[in-house]
Amino acid sequence: MQFQWFTNAHPEHYGKPIAINPNHVLAVFEVEREREGAQETVTILFGGPQGSWEVQESSTEAVPRLNQN
Repeated sequence: MQFQWFTNAHPEHYGKPIAINPNHVLAVFEVEREREGAQETVTILFGGPQGSWEVQESSTEAVPRLNQN
């Protein structure tokens, strides 16, 4: 198992590093949301029953990183 580092986008942990096991990610998609009065794009790493993670990296950056072994 090799973890990949991302930048957390969850409001309670915004900007902090987060290590994610790529083997638990089932889907990757982007959503738009409001943060401090402005729109931002957040990438969701969906892990099914394991939960999901919100990261600041774009989906085009996140997917290749998740595919590294």
